[in-house]
Amino acid sequence: MDKYTITQSQILEIASEFAGYMVEKSNLEQIVFEDTDGTLRYTEEAQDIFNYNYDYYLGIIESVLNIEDNVS
Repeated sequence: MDKYTITQSQILEIASEFAGYMVEKSNLEQIVFEDTDGTLRYTEEAQDIFNYNYDYYLGIIESVLNIEDNVS
């Protein structure tokens, strides 16, 4: 079987995608707000959901990939 290599940035991106999806699927009335400089940002509650899920999915990904052997 071929062995694939995945970079640390790819792992972080995957975890971020999963976390963002969970925020989008949450039942929050408001997910983002416009900051004073015009930047769209997550609300505090949405950011909490993102952070929780990011850590959760990152842990799963690292565990499944046995990080020490497969990340370059």
